[in-house]
Amino acid sequence: MRPRAMAPQRWLLLAALVAAGCSAAANASPAAQAVQSYLQARVDANTDMLSTLSCKDWEAEAVAEGESFSGLKAKLEQAACKETATADGFTIVSCTGKIATTYNGEVREWPLEARNFRVQAQAGEWLVCGYAAK
Repeated sequence: MRPRAMAPQRWLLLAALVAAGCSAAANASPAAQAVQSYLQARVDANTDMLSTLSCKDWEAEAVAEGESFSGLKAKLEQAACKETATADGFTIVSCTGKIATTYNGEVREWPLEARNFRVQAQAGEWLVCGYAAK
């Protein structure tokens, strides 16, 4: 009878751990969330969304990045972003995870750690404004 009584406690613990994990992701800063949205739009080749999520000076480059994914099967894997610094009026965001692309059966992986993002709040919205030096 004792093992049955323990089963609900295990489910409760599991539910608490899952909720804590979801809460941590939901607590990412607005700047980090903007970069994650940008990355998702990039792998989706959603040039309209990339334009919306970009500073005016970065918009053309963002659209070009999105277009470069249009013929690929791409997905964002285990992406997590966080603010790491501020510099020259920008918030610097770094990410972990990767973008995996498939073209003609060839799979390539692009580590997100390779670049930092320059992000800035403009008119109440956080926008990606380019890459920051590593």
